[in-house]
Amino acid sequence: MEDKKTNIERVTYMDGMILVADNVNQLPVDERAFRPDMFIVLICNQGRLQTDINGRQYLIEAGDMLLCNSFHTLTDALHSIDFSCSIYCFPGTSSAEAVHVNEKVLRDFFFANDNPVIHLTEEQRGLFRTYKILIGKKLEDGASRYSEQSMSGLHKAILYDILAVIDKRKHETAEATNTHDEEMYPSVKSDKVKRFLMLLAEDDSRHHTVEYFASQLYVTPKYLSVICKHETGKTPSAWIRERLIEKIRYYLLNTSLSAKEIAHRVDMPNSSFFGKFVKQHFGCTPMEYRNKQMNSEP
Repeated sequence: MEDKKTNIERVTYMDGMILVADNVNQLPVDERAFRPDMFIVLICNQGRLQTDINGRQYLIEAGDMLLCNSFHTLTDALHSIDFSCSIYCFPGTSSAEAVHVNEKVLRDFFFANDNPVIHLTEEQRGLFRTYKILIGKKLEDGASRYSEQSMSGLHKAILYDILAVIDKRKHETAEATNTHDEEMYPSVKSDKVKRFLMLLAEDDSRHHTVEYFASQLYVTPKYLSVICKHETGKTPSAWIRERLIEKIRYYLLNTSLSAKEIAHRVDMPNSSFFGKFVKQHFGCTPMEYRNKQMNSEP
C-alpha cells in the first residue's frame, strides 16, 4: 500500500442534508488522524484501505462499507494505488431528525459503533450505486417547487437502507454466535437515554460529569446511571470516558498542541491530571504516545 496525501476531488452538496463524493479515489482527509463530526459512509469500489479505528486495525476491500461517526477516530490510513470509493456524509442533527430514533435504531448504532466495517452483497452495492445516479440526476434537473421535500425523502431513504444493511449484518452475527441481538445490545426504550447519547454525540468532550448531562435531562445522576447501564450495558461515565479518549487521541495525532493546551481544550483541570489520564488509558505519557505514533512505520 502507498501512503498518500488525500482530498476530495469532486463533491456534491445538497441542502445541508448529504455530502456526496462522486468517483473519488481518495479519502476526505489529509491528516494523520481523522475524527468525523458527522455520520460518514464509505463504500470501497476497488483496491484496499487500511486504517486504525479507535486503536483497532481494519482492512477495507472492494465491496466493504465503512461506517464512521463522532465516536470514532481514524488514524494511519493507507490505501492502495488503485483505491476508489464512494462517500456519503450526513450531518448528525439532520440525520437524527430524518429517522425515527427508537430502540431498534439505537441497537443498530451500537453494533455499527463496535463493527464499523460491513461487507455488502452485490444487490446492496447496486442499490447504493443507484442512489448516487439518482442524486446526480436530480441535481442536473435543478431546483423545483418540491426540491426540498424530494431531497428530504431521498436523504431519509438512504439512511434507512444503511440501517437495513447494519441490521441484517447484526442478525447474521447473532445467528453465528447463537445469540439474540437483544442480548448483544439491550433495547433502549428510555427517551432520557436516547437524549443522553445524542447530547454526548453533539458535545465537544468538554463535559465529563454525569451530573452535567443529568441536569440537561432534568433527572438525577443516579437515575441516569441506572437506566443507562440497564439499557446500553454501559454507565454514562463509560460512554463519556470513551468519547473523551478519542477526542484526546485526535488532538495528540492531528495537532501540535502541547499537553497543557489539550488539557484546556478538553476542560481538564491541569496538565498533570491530563497526563495521568492519558497514561492510564494509553499506557504512556501524552508526548510519548504522540512521538511513538508519529515515528511508527507507515
